[in-house]
Amino acid sequence: MIRRIAPQLTTGVKPLMEIEVKLDWFLKVARIAGSAFPTAAPFVQLQAELDSDGMKRRITRLEDPISHLHADIPEISRIIYLELSERDSVNLTFDDDFYRRYGRGLAALEAQKLVSIDKAIGRQVPLGINLTEPSYIVYLCTKHEDQGTFCELVNTLEACGNGQTLDAVLLSESLGVAKYAIRAFFQIYEAKGFGYCSGGLRQFRYTGKA
Repeated sequence: MIRRIAPQLTTGVKPLMEIEVKLDWFLKVARIAGSAFPTAAPFVQLQAELDSDGMKRRITRLEDPISHLHADIPEISRIIYLELSERDSVNLTFDDDFYRRYGRGLAALEAQKLVSIDKAIGRQVPLGINLTEPSYIVYLCTKHEDQGTFCELVNTLEACGNGQTLDAVLLSESLGVAKYAIRAFFQIYEAKGFGYCSGGLRQFRYTGKA
């Protein structure tokens, strides 16, 4: 069973320890992703500027590298991750009101190739949304999941040596997060050449090769 996502914080400043945990695993992934994934670039750029004194001042910008695209994107992303977590799928459907209310924000995400939107001739609202960009899924994880969980996942990937295989299904059961969220991390490591994904169309296995 997938664990419920962490509640979104709307006020106050996050404790420095929580910030450091988040930075530890996410910046590690950002360094690996590099310029191959569009949402990783702001993290790589900011990494060199971060220190303990400046961290609190910059954490809001750091956590929201795509929020500038449209004002509705934080809420859209929260809803999308909730559906990803509950359905454990990257092919999502929503009611028509969702598409009408957030049409411009969704269009901004699609323009940046962070999602693809299924449309039909003669239909005014989309049929569904596909999470096609791994780094966007990782971004969602930074916002709405328990950070210790993904720190553990990244450490597991870092320790995956040549010929060793990780299974997203088994990791999902042990970590309590969606298989497709785990697969997004696999895909980022694969794109850098550290391993390869396998397991048919779903690609739920990752084997290290470096």
